[in-house]
Amino acid sequence: MSNLRRWTIAAAVMLTTACMDGIPSAPEPASLNFRADVETLFKGWFPLNPPPGGVPNACTGENVLVSGTYNLIVRMVTTSSGQTQFRVHVSGNVTGIGATTGTVYQSNEFTNLTQIAGPNGSAVFHFTFQTQSVSRGPLANSTGVIQIQLTVNANGTVSVDRELYEFDTCRG
Repeated sequence: MSNLRRWTIAAAVMLTTACMDGIPSAPEPASLNFRADVETLFKGWFPLNPPPGGVPNACTGENVLVSGTYNLIVRMVTTSSGQTQFRVHVSGNVTGIGATTGTVYQSNEFTNLTQIAGPNGSAVFHFTFQTQSVSRGPLANSTGVIQIQLTVNANGTVSVDRELYEFDTCRG
């Protein structure tokens, strides 16, 4: 065995022996704080107020007379680190009748909005609106989506800006 190798092993043994009192026998428990305060700012059901002539159905070309209700929930979440989130959720239960064909439609819609604000002035904004309209019978069904993501750093510079708009996707 070479002298360098002997000295390395001897130094490792001495160092290990000298530090033996400081080596923990088990890992210390994590001191994470996941506490958050959740406050419901608003919650309720509301009637839908559609335009009197209905809304156009791009898949069939006819106006659809719609009615229904939607549920709105707005919450504020504040984490122990000082981050604040506003969460908005809207779900709609919408029915409709085709103005010319009498076709019955059922539409399920939801909207989610999350805005996260950090204590340093940075912010993240996520918005999603999704709808699916289903007709009874052989007419085409339609779907649509809007997605927006925006991130602003502490200096006010937009670092992420993504948008997706897809509507009037017709499926048989």
